[in-house]
Amino acid sequence: MPSSLNVRTEFQAKVVADAASIGLREALVTLARPDSSHKIFSMTGDVSNLASASPSFQFQSKITLDKYVLAAFSILPNNVTLNGSASAACKFSGAAKAVRWDVNAALNTVEVKVGGATLKQPGAPGSLSAVGSWQDGELILTRGELTIPGVLANARGTLLDRRGSFQHLDVEVKKADLAQIGKQLLSPAYAMTGALAGSLKIQPVEHSIAAAGSLHLANVGLAVNKPNSIGCSGLKGVIEIQGATARAEELTGALTGLVTAPVKLKGRIDGLYSLDTMNGEVFVETGKGKIRTDFLAAATAMGDVLGPRAAVTQQLLEITAGTASIRISSGKAETQDLRVKGPTIAVGAMGSYLFKDSSINALLSIQTRMFENLPIGDIPVVRDFLKQHEGFLKAFGVDKELSKYGIRLPQAQQGQSTTPTPQNIPPVTVMFTLRGPISKPQMLPVLESSLDKSAVERLKKLSEL
Repeated sequence: MPSSLNVRTEFQAKVVADAASIGLREALVTLARPDSSHKIFSMTGDVSNLASASPSFQFQSKITLDKYVLAAFSILPNNVTLNGSASAACKFSGAAKAVRWDVNAALNTVEVKVGGATLKQPGAPGSLSAVGSWQDGELILTRGELTIPGVLANARGTLLDRRGSFQHLDVEVKKADLAQIGKQLLSPAYAMTGALAGSLKIQPVEHSIAAAGSLHLANVGLAVNKPNSIGCSGLKGVIEIQGATARAEELTGALTGLVTAPVKLKGRIDGLYSLDTMNGEVFVETGKGKIRTDFLAAATAMGDVLGPRAAVTQQLLEITAGTASIRISSGKAETQDLRVKGPTIAVGAMGSYLFKDSSINALLSIQTRMFENLPIGDIPVVRDFLKQHEGFLKAFGVDKELSKYGIRLPQAQQGQSTTPTPQNIPPVTVMFTLRGPISKPQMLPVLESSLDKSAVERLKKLSEL
């Protein structure tokens, strides 16, 4: 018995003897914590040939499975928490040196947490069955099966070696229905689809134990019921797990929501079980698809920014490719190289997204040939900005620099034709700040002169058509 399991033991039995042997009948063994009368283990049964070198026995028992008992046998990973308890029915038979055992337990009253996420709520159905042996001083699990909502897993391994230490547990995830699991783990704003399957080995690591192995994704999806959000569907591939680290060489699928396009993902994430400790990097690559432009309209009435004749007033804007390296750390996702390109528009972005409050803080550069019938100086928001700050711009000579690009102050435009010929119009680059909750961010145009020079150069390069 593990030394960390501190219990009070009681034993009683009837001794039966005849000329050939001595035995025990109706033997009763109970274990309870020293500070409680609640029994964590009780066993009744018979023992035959007690005086021989290999007595045989047959017992039935009940054991209370809770976090204290499981922790004593060191078979729970350090990120798994078990609340509540379950009563397990057990059978033992065999001889002293080779005990066969069988355990069955209903887990309806147990809560299971992984990290800070609840994998199984109290009251949700669940069961555990296991068959094994105690032989040559080792506790062996020959076959185990765990079912909780959405999950079916089998296991086998050495639970205790001759020194009383946990050795390993080989787990095969036969089924993981993410739709059911997502209901337990996620808020109502999120919904998962698809399934996982794979194998994990749980074994000692330094002063704890951890899982390692691989999980295969089958049409995995995540739908986000929030405005201007991006989800995914049909993800396929393999995720390698090593403790709290996940690594994927390539996952393929599609983006949904604000952006619809095929996508490839690869990267590594450490500290999986908490957004506060999660860190790593993910590379995203998209193919030909579309962006919903109502996001831009929601951000700052983009139809007014670009004018009613701008192509962005279409509901869907075509893109041909997109890439981004996303760094995740301390509850924040950050990119310095987001690039999306289409036939008539290219977008570059640098900024961050906070998971805690779903807020964004980014700089965007948009280069487009959409303004073939509308000079940039006639864009309503740009025109209003120039009019509001006309004196300031003149005082510092900025008006002369702007005129090189065909942007004239309102007074200078009076009496002049502002409709250029389409063939003479170069691509136009406009920069914006994007700040606030992702559901309704504020998007405002900014002048290059107000930004860091290196940031401007980087954004321009990212948004080249």
